[in-house]
This record gives sequence, C-alpha cells and structure tokens, in this order.
Amino acid sequence: MDMYTLPSWRSQGIATALLQAIFQFLKETGIRRIWLHASEVGRPLYEKHGFVAKHNEMELLWQP
Repeated sequence: MDMYTLPSWRSQGIATALLQAIFQFLKETGIRRIWLHASEVGRPLYEKHGFVAKHNEMELLWQP
C-alpha cells in the first residue's frame, strides 16, 4: 500500500526496482491503469516512470 525509502538509502535504485516489479506484474496480468498518492519527495520518481498528476493523485496508463 505504501512505499517509503529512508533518506540514507535514496537514489540507489531501490524504488525503481520495486516499480519495475510492479510493471512486470501489470504486463503479466493485463492491468492497464493504476493510481497512487505521491508525496512531494516521491512525485519526481513516479513522473520519471510515466505517472501523470490527476487531481489529488497520480495515474499511469500502462502500455507495454
């Protein structure tokens, strides 16, 4: 439900690796859209991976 990386562990690819696992799950299951609530710290990571701000959440339209 939540993803958090301690500041001392940030920028080491941990959150990106978790997102890659999520993207693999999307591919395997055929899910095409996901939403999340991002903190200001996390928002750039999600934008880098294709999420777009929508109202008070972020959305990803998955197209493998």
